[in-house]
Amino acid sequence: MKNGRRLLGALIALAFLCPTAHAEDSISIFGNYWKERSTRVINPMMRITKDLPDGWQVDATYLVDQITSASGAFTATDEPFSEYRNEVRLQVSKELMGFLTPGINGRYSTESDYTSVGIGADLGISLFQDNTVLRAYFQHYFDEIRQRERRGFQDNLNTSLFGISGTQVLARDLVAGGAFEAQFLSGFTENPYRVENHPRTRQRFSLSAWLRYRFAPTQTTARASYRLYFDDWDLFAHSIDLELSQRLSKHVDVAPRLRIHTQDGVFFTELQDGFVTADPKLMRFASRLYQLTVRWNMRVLEQSVLDVFAPSTVQLSYGYLDQDNTYGPAHIAQLGWFWPF
Repeated sequence: MKNGRRLLGALIALAFLCPTAHAEDSISIFGNYWKERSTRVINPMMRITKDLPDGWQVDATYLVDQITSASGAFTATDEPFSEYRNEVRLQVSKELMGFLTPGINGRYSTESDYTSVGIGADLGISLFQDNTVLRAYFQHYFDEIRQRERRGFQDNLNTSLFGISGTQVLARDLVAGGAFEAQFLSGFTENPYRVENHPRTRQRFSLSAWLRYRFAPTQTTARASYRLYFDDWDLFAHSIDLELSQRLSKHVDVAPRLRIHTQDGVFFTELQDGFVTADPKLMRFASRLYQLTVRWNMRVLEQSVLDVFAPSTVQLSYGYLDQDNTYGPAHIAQLGWFWPF
């Protein structure tokens, strides 16, 4: 799907690089950069979380994608174009009885030929002095697809997403977690700039598990995760993610990371039952992400005129995505600042 292809770089950066799980007052400012053979995405974003009286919390995010690409079709004869996507997200939650945290959220995203409106709800449950944390969530997206060259073209896509996840402290330095997610799509699922015909429904599922262990004497944290994806288009995918975080000094941590992804193709990579695709993401391929992240805490600012910023962290990362498909290798970079206040 066109919108998913364009946002791939930003989603990787936001999902795997940003420090998002902070139940405290904070400001995050990040700049993400994605570059491959035919596409460049520059993605600045700001996120603010704020605790309010009586257990309320507000979480707001604003981001912009500046997308430069050969075209929406990504073929050898494409003409270059540039455009912007703006997105706003808002989450409101409230702690109840000391262990329940229900919340509602919304998202609005727009660009010249695509508009997406999302609403959702979630429920967090903390048990046994927060050693067990469970979460259930629901999202629904209403998308409108247009085409720049065809003013009369317009179609829609509805997506419902359901998920459950859990985190369990197994020992003092050992934490595990897992998740299940299901998506149900109905409507226009193809790229309007390609010659292709996709089914108008799709059911997508994923199972994931992760384990994190901290080696206290060396101040090293290792994290390993596995994700299985499958859908009713006969696409199966496996992803393994390994990360090692190491404290180098009082102020600096480094985190090398390796992610390996393999997948089969959908059943209509060649004409089948009237369906056919030209989307490289739906074909058989493998990818390997090699990434290094460096984090500096700003404790050196303590007892100075900038003492208020001493709790903040600066983060710099670079990743090389080696893909066995027509998109070719990609470069992913990020510079960010996280400030709990």
